[in-house]
Amino acid sequence: PTRYEENAYMHSLLNVVGHEQVQLFELDGFTHGSMLKPGHFLLLAEVKRIVKARNKAEK
Repeated sequence: PTRYEENAYMHSLLNVVGHEQVQLFELDGFTHGSMLKPGHFLLLAEVKRIVKARNKAEK
């Protein structure tokens, strides 16, 4: 399977077991080797979004 298919499978498994904060991103025009920068920015944005939601829920 391709990397996308592997990630899509992981995404579906996480959904099946009830993870609520799982997302699958697909970016065209990048290779596995060139995903570092765009992937890093997506990761940081997701972590910030999740932390913000948790902090809001705790108040």
